[in-house]
Amino acid sequence: MIKRTFVWTPGSVAQVRDEFAGRPAPGVVIVPLEVGTALVSTEPKSLTDSIKVSEWARTKDIQPVLFMWNADALAIYPGLLGWDWGRREDVLELTMRPQRFGMLGAALIDLFDSIRVQKSSHAKYIRAARRIANALYADQDAVLAVVREWQVGGYDVLIELFERTRKTDLAKIAGLIQSGEFDRWGGVSDMPVVPLADLPDD
Repeated sequence: MIKRTFVWTPGSVAQVRDEFAGRPAPGVVIVPLEVGTALVSTEPKSLTDSIKVSEWARTKDIQPVLFMWNADALAIYPGLLGWDWGRREDVLELTMRPQRFGMLGAALIDLFDSIRVQKSSHAKYIRAARRIANALYADQDAVLAVVREWQVGGYDVLIELFERTRKTDLAKIAGLIQSGEFDRWGGVSDMPVVPLADLPDD
């Protein structure tokens, strides 16, 4: 199943370039937006590359938000703690594929389940919505509606979130990723900058 992902940061292209100087992220395209910058993983298989991008950016303190999705699940991480949509098995497959880790995988599943055990509580909805809204500079009530109303995952939920929070540029990025538009930059090694205006409508 194809997994799609990108990272958004409120930092400018210059800040991103500076933070990654001498340590470029392979297979990543930089897209300047009206607010902030998107880092798009150009190859469907490179989910782990984008996670590394997010980790590097977090280390460099440019406050990234990681979005990842497939046909059945969606996860958003504005830091180490985030929120996910979809069935337990689908979210596990999307976010960590614990079977790759052998015995450690069982521990990861236990941790995952302990975090999700009270996921449906109102307090958790509020905390997740606040965390995502603060990271995206978005309206908390709009985020809360998506957190609370959607149980399934996938691209449609992500677009609903961006529409409710009026993040049209992020919606366009997600649409282009979903359609495979960025795949043609697969294999780039120098983190090229591609203006959003130069990209087709999704």
